[in-house]
Amino acid sequence: MRLAKSGIIEIVLAVVIIAVSFSDASSVLPYYAFFLPLLWIFFMLFDINKARKNLRNKPENEIRISSTNDSYFNILPFILGPILCGVSLLLYFIASMKNPLALVYSILGVVLFIQGLQIIPTVVLSVKEGVLDYQQGKIRKSILIHDLNSYLVTADKIRLNNHEVEVTVFQHLKLTSAEIKLTNEFLEKYIK
Repeated sequence: MRLAKSGIIEIVLAVVIIAVSFSDASSVLPYYAFFLPLLWIFFMLFDINKARKNLRNKPENEIRISSTNDSYFNILPFILGPILCGVSLLLYFIASMKNPLALVYSILGVVLFIQGLQIIPTVVLSVKEGVLDYQQGKIRKSILIHDLNSYLVTADKIRLNNHEVEVTVFQHLKLTSAEIKLTNEFLEKYIK
């Protein structure tokens, strides 16, 4: 398994931030307390921009649908963002801690909440050169389309049947009615 270039950069940055956090960075960097949340805000804004580009430029031969794991991670920004924003604003106004760092953390909470609005499902179905590709995390599967003769899409799985009575099932999905309709329309274009 090879890590992507962006994954390596994220790991190196995380190690550097953790190492600096445990050192006496405030004596070397006078405004170190501001750097960490500002760096976090910068990376979240970069992630939001990347998600917006992905949502805007959808290929016609690809759809994205939700898995059961998506629901766990999609709710976190909606919980952590308002909590972080609310606590930091309470500390700033009510507790009379007129520290600008509290405002930076409230901005971080707002950006975290906005990041939650940019949801990109993790399961990818795509068709390239007569092959249906399925990708869910590390699970990848390719099936020749001309071998398929029917399909069934439910809220928790996609069942594909071929001419030789062989069945392929993609499980651990959590599809809404809109995603079921979208998946049916997508598969209908390619499976006759």
